[in-house]
This record gives sequence, C-alpha cells and structure tokens, in this order.
Amino acid sequence: RNHIILESFQHFRLILSDNMDLMKDSNGDCCMFSFVMIVHLHAHQSTLRVREALKIQSLIAGLIHDGKDLVIMGDFNTLSPYDSRQHHEEGIVELFNRNDHKVFERLRIKYLVESFDRVDYETMEILLSSGMSDACIVYCKGTSFTSFNSTFKRDELLWSIRNDSSLSTSYESCMKQHCAYTEPTKFNPEWNVPGVPHPRLRLDFILISKSIVDRWIASNHFLYNDPTTSSGSGVDNQLATESISDHFPVFAQWPWRLDAGATVDLF
Repeated sequence: RNHIILESFQHFRLILSDNMDLMKDSNGDCCMFSFVMIVHLHAHQSTLRVREALKIQSLIAGLIHDGKDLVIMGDFNTLSPYDSRQHHEEGIVELFNRNDHKVFERLRIKYLVESFDRVDYETMEILLSSGMSDACIVYCKGTSFTSFNSTFKRDELLWSIRNDSSLSTSYESCMKQHCAYTEPTKFNPEWNVPGVPHPRLRLDFILISKSIVDRWIASNHFLYNDPTTSSGSGVDNQLATESISDHFPVFAQWPWRLDAGATVDLF
C-alpha cells in the first residue's frame, strides 16, 4: 500500500498583484508558473517513507530535467542529514532505544534504521539527490550555498542548537535562530515521559528546485547582507502557533523574478 498523501501537485499561478507586469516571464508572457507538491509522509515507519520518496522522485524527474520551478512542502515526518550533528548531540539514537516507556518503541521505528543503531536519513537523501534543496539551508548558507548531491554531511552544512554561540558560524547562528525545530510544540499529547524533555527535531520542510535556488542566490537577498530583505525561510515558532498543532509551521519567500520586485511566499 502506498501511504503517501499528495494533497496537491499542480500548476500554481500568481494572479493577485498590484502590478501584473511583475508576474510576467522574461518574454513578457503572463504568467510564470510553479509546480507545488504538498505532502504528508508516513508518520510511523521510516522504511515506508523511503518508498514514498522513491515515488516522489519518479513523479518529479521530468520537471527537474526540464528546469521547472518546483516546490515540495509539508510534513515529511523524516529527519534530515543536515541536522545530524543536532541529532547526535540530542542523543536521539540512545533515547529512542530506551525501553522504559512505550513511546520509545514507536519513535525508533519511526526514525531509525531497522537495526535501530542509527538515524534513517534515506528518505530526505533521496529527495535531495533528486535535485531539490532545503529552503532553510539555502537561506542560511546564502550565496555560498552549493548542492552537494550525495555528500550531505559536509561539515560546513552541519549545525547544532547546543553549540556555544561564541563558536557558531553565521550559518549555524541563522539555523538556530530561524530553522531550529518544528517539533515539539506545547500540543504534544504522546510525550509524557517524566523528567525527559522531547528532543528538538525538524520534520517539516520546504524543498525547492535548482531554478528557484539559482534565482534566489543571484538576487543576493539574504539576511546576513541585507537585514531589510523580505526573502527568507524558517519556522514560525511563536505564541500563536505553539498550541494549534504538534508541529510548528514553516515558511519560505524568495524572488519571483530577478528584474522584478515580486516575491513568492509559501507557508
């Protein structure tokens, strides 16, 4: 059975604008299109999410090959190799291998490989190697971002909430400030382990195709060199969002066209 939920996979066209000329493509035709796929991957087993990722990979292959604007966003219920240092410092492999509470069995099946001795990153690695990039990573890395294909664990892309701020790079500081975690929130009915805090995990992502990444980097609209920029990506972690779901929402915004003032906003 294929558990993947594709809530949307279609053209999106921006039609509400004070200046529709901003929405036209470089040839003057109206209007520029983006493909948006909204997903909710399997919530309980990492091996099933791998199957879902392979299905997504087959669905997007043609769009990636043709250089189309593509966004995959939603609740991936999976962990990213970019966050592996954070997972190590949170001790999630050891934590999920505990046997003194029923929640740990569920979480090791959800997040670890079948031998339960390491985190299963395969789902996200499949999607990243398909030509997609994590909007948070692009935003915080800025113009020095490079898609590393299968080498996702390059030291320069690893980060941790626990790292001493005096030793943090600007990239790591950006990740900690804007993209630290989407779970837990205050609405967390399953986690009732006395004296043990829920590990902080990023499970929700906005993945963007190379055409979007290239346009964003060329615009040079990043927080570290322009504090007034409207471009960005992060987790909407605030009082209004901490109790409405067990995950915080994520958002991203990037230039629609290099020669226009319009942006694409996703939430």
